[in-house]
Amino acid sequence: MSLLLRTWQLLEFRERRRYVLLTLADSAIQVLDVLFLAALLALVQRLLKVGAPGLPLQPAVLFPLFFFAFVAKNAAGYAALRALHRLGGTVAQRIALRQLEGCQAAAQDLFVATDSSVFIRKVNFHPLEFAHYVLLGYQQIAAQLLLVALSVTAVFLFDAALFALLVAMLVPPAFLLYRGIKKRIDSRKAVVQTSNEDSLRYLLDALKGHAEGKIYGARSFFRTRFAASRERFTKAYFEMMGLQQLPARALETVAVLGLLLLLGFSLQSPDAGAYLLLRAGAFLAAAYKVIPGLVKIIAAHSQLRAWSFTLDTLPEEALVPKTSTNIHSIEVEEISFSYGKQTLFRELNFTVNAGEVLLIGSPSGSGKTTLLEILSGLREPQAGCLRVNGKSRRAETAASYWPRMAYVRQESFLLHDTVARNVCLEESASMPERLAAVLRATGLSPMLASEGTDSGKILLEDGGNLSGGQRQRIALARALYRNPDVYLLDEPFNELDAEAVAGMIRLLEAEAAKGKIIILVTHQPVHLPGARHIHLHERQTQHPRAAHTGLRSVGG
Repeated sequence: MSLLLRTWQLLEFRERRRYVLLTLADSAIQVLDVLFLAALLALVQRLLKVGAPGLPLQPAVLFPLFFFAFVAKNAAGYAALRALHRLGGTVAQRIALRQLEGCQAAAQDLFVATDSSVFIRKVNFHPLEFAHYVLLGYQQIAAQLLLVALSVTAVFLFDAALFALLVAMLVPPAFLLYRGIKKRIDSRKAVVQTSNEDSLRYLLDALKGHAEGKIYGARSFFRTRFAASRERFTKAYFEMMGLQQLPARALETVAVLGLLLLLGFSLQSPDAGAYLLLRAGAFLAAAYKVIPGLVKIIAAHSQLRAWSFTLDTLPEEALVPKTSTNIHSIEVEEISFSYGKQTLFRELNFTVNAGEVLLIGSPSGSGKTTLLEILSGLREPQAGCLRVNGKSRRAETAASYWPRMAYVRQESFLLHDTVARNVCLEESASMPERLAAVLRATGLSPMLASEGTDSGKILLEDGGNLSGGQRQRIALARALYRNPDVYLLDEPFNELDAEAVAGMIRLLEAEAAKGKIIILVTHQPVHLPGARHIHLHERQTQHPRAAHTGLRSVGG
């Protein structure tokens, strides 16, 4: 598929219409540029030619009118270009949001297997680069092609011999430059894409490994990886940028040669003089109108080739899932899952109903997290069936159950934002009373009060100003705030001591008493009164962690 067709398909109907209208407006300004140039030449010719008819207006009137019309034309040209760039920004914003939506909807296997730097570039950089280098590049090519065609046509009508000289001097070198730059750009664009993603990935590694870099003396290792990939990127990128400066110098040199040839031939004619001056002026005016146009066309096409990798296919618009009814039961029948030759579990069977607590225990790395991802609908089992409320759950219907679920991951996900936004995942709490209740129930309210702050406290990146237990409390508070039918808890006791674990158990028992389904996975020996146990593998013990204050039932 051609770059132009792929670009067109990325635009919505209204964007296409506005893009075409603004391109036509800019092209009309280019036509006016040529007309003003022709009018200026005609004015000079009439002033230089002896015995020519007089001017339609007095110079004191004509010259100011011409100047103000010229200013108005340029102002209109600026307005059209500004509107085009604003349109480019709008398109980039829309594509970025669609790409983010696509990343969020990506299958779990694909998401885990893809480095974050790839998603970051696709969402944060590709849309902007597409709008700047590709979308506006095509507009510039169209406008400059029209300008060059009009300029050359005007020269032909003015003097056919001058037209032949202009074409002979500029077209061959322009074509050779285009072919040469295209070949060199194509050889470097893949380097720009891959090395930029690599350098971003290595930069993230260096920042995340701040402590490891110091303790293990690995700062040089992090810098070397980043420097090597960044050097490949900067070398290829700035070489491409440098190539785009070549056409201007080369074509300008050829134009000067053409002017010297014109002067040399004209001096052999007996009618040299005013007409020679006029022909030279016409050649210069045309050349210095055509040359920038050719330069911009070659540069824009080079950018199109270099940044063609930013034309990412837009993901399908995600359908808003229809919220299911309350979840009363989950039935797992003969499900199996493997990674390569490693079988995590095979032909697993169990049923859990409303008001029940299911404890799944086995050593680390034995498939508990994968099982929770299957139960949540983030993954599909490789064999077997999962039923919700007695109905088979399919991949396309899994999202309809998410509004009735809460998932607490082993590694707590935290925003660099307020405690309230971390709990609610909303700009402002839609249920402020419930927010206050879950903060009390998880022990966060007294913790914040002891620090002289409240739910407006800002958490650092990855909860850097919290203890492990505090991070887990926020994750649990997020689950409680949603008031789900199903709690899926992955190793929720890792950072808690025995007293804190007991408080969390009481809280979970209270939720089960309200008819909630509690499914908890852990490799620790945990006693939950009334809970049913499933052992995927032999259980292992773990020493308790640092002490934290107790937890209470929501609303208690």
